[in-house]
Amino acid sequence: KSVSAAQKLIEVDKVRVIIGSTCSGAVLSMLPVTDKAKVFVFSGGATSPEITGKSPLFARTIASDSGEMLVLAELAVAKGWKKVAVLQESTDYALASYRAFEKSFGSKGEIVREEYPDTTTDFRSVLTKLMAVKPDAMLIIPQSPATGKRILTNLAQVKTVRVPLMVGHVIAGDADLVSEHKAILEGAYAADQNVDMKNEKYLALEKKYTDKFGKAMDYTAYAQGQYDLVYILREGLQKYGNDGEKISAWVRTLRDFDGASGK
Repeated sequence: KSVSAAQKLIEVDKVRVIIGSTCSGAVLSMLPVTDKAKVFVFSGGATSPEITGKSPLFARTIASDSGEMLVLAELAVAKGWKKVAVLQESTDYALASYRAFEKSFGSKGEIVREEYPDTTTDFRSVLTKLMAVKPDAMLIIPQSPATGKRILTNLAQVKTVRVPLMVGHVIAGDADLVSEHKAILEGAYAADQNVDMKNEKYLALEKKYTDKFGKAMDYTAYAQGQYDLVYILREGLQKYGNDGEKISAWVRTLRDFDGASGK
């Protein structure tokens, strides 16, 4: 679907810059099309480490998941966990996150992994299977809050010894999901790009959002990155007009842009 959408934007609408996508798999699929057309793809949400270095016409305003998983791997080592069970969705984003964790932790401990398709509705059997190996901790890497919710619901139902949980930002960044499953998530560990609560631009963004929607922002790392992307792109358009190649090259020289996500 992302390839079809990109082709339409390029061939029919004649765009030279595409903002998108939040989904890493969509970006990976569309890059061959956008590269051929010399179109710049700018994302505030595609976090897969697999995208790094894929194209000179792609950039992002959010950290790669390699940093998130490095932090969790270092945590596991510091805790002395020798065996970690991993439940990972079968998507580009989730697989790349797992590989980043494996790269950092694999030489220091044992990983027992189970993959699942996004159509999975009942995780009780696979959770029981993972717990049967007696892990010291479990890492859950879903693609979306929907599957994360189903996993946490089933985890609360499985009669087994509880182990420490580590979760990806897909779970940790969703305030409603965390609140709904606060019992099973009590004491769980997560890593995510931080926000600076002293940054006036971030505070202004947060206030605008709350005033408009009547609730706090979810996924604040994404929110600040998406917000800054628009202003960076505006500056690029002012400098170079509608030239995706020139804007992409310029973005790579940018230093200390003063945005909601800091410099």
